[in-house]
Amino acid sequence: MIGYIRTSAMSINTVFNAILDDIALVKDGDGNLFVPSQAIDQIGNMEPGKGYKIKMINSNSILYDVNTKKSESLAPVPSYLTTESHYPRLSPTGNNAVIIIPAQVLTGKAETGDEIAVYNQEGLLVGSGRYSGNNLGITIWGDDLLTERIEGLTEGEQFIVRLYSREENQEIECAGLTWKEGDDIYEVDKISIVSYLEVDRTTDNSVSAGIIDAAKLESYPNPFSSGLSVEFHLEEESQISIHLYNQAGALIKTITSGIYPAGAHTVSWNLQTEDASIPDGIYFVLLKTDDRTVTKKIIKD
Repeated sequence: MIGYIRTSAMSINTVFNAILDDIALVKDGDGNLFVPSQAIDQIGNMEPGKGYKIKMINSNSILYDVNTKKSESLAPVPSYLTTESHYPRLSPTGNNAVIIIPAQVLTGKAETGDEIAVYNQEGLLVGSGRYSGNNLGITIWGDDLLTERIEGLTEGEQFIVRLYSREENQEIECAGLTWKEGDDIYEVDKISIVSYLEVDRTTDNSVSAGIIDAAKLESYPNPFSSGLSVEFHLEEESQISIHLYNQAGALIKTITSGIYPAGAHTVSWNLQTEDASIPDGIYFVLLKTDDRTVTKKIIKD
């Protein structure tokens, strides 16, 4: 960990320009990444008073420019701050790891604007990233051991990777992942680089093996205030669970969990009956089976 000791912001590319070949990765406390070898820059500018974690390929020294060098060395605002995403931006938990998916791995399988989501084994969102046609870096968050609530991946837990298709408005299973470096097991500060993945549209868009018909997954009213109902359809009997998460990725309520027969179903949550109160804002309804996870965005007002 190093501190940025200048009194004004400066582009991270400018700060590390002399030693870029020796840097594997830089990340800040919010999980934003700078990976020179992959042309990934989610940090943009280093800010006074902030700390940055660096993984070096070779040891080297950093010499900061004098404080008189200011605005001419600033980077543009990172795109994630100006572009709306399907998934919420998660709150830091104090530990994380990094997944890198090179653009060539997603070419022909994802469209610009699609997103990659990563889940733990319980269906909790632990990280996501928007595909822009370039190499994609995703920070995945581990569980905060100082709280009782599960907020991320546990050490040694296998994570699940899914593609959100903006055109189809649904998540699709990513299968057959192989790794140039690392693997799909969570370890703090690990860097895993995908070398191949398959987007299994045949499986996820079919109506067999109890898979949810995403087009029939609805949550209403939207916006909701005192309660909400979730409608879904199963082609055959399946074990399912439905959860409500807030924008920070924290579990608010498990609405239902159990075995449901084939057909259409509606489950409801009445906040007044349960004397429950949640703040206004954006929430996500997550429906999970053994085969698939589907999310719907909903607003509380």
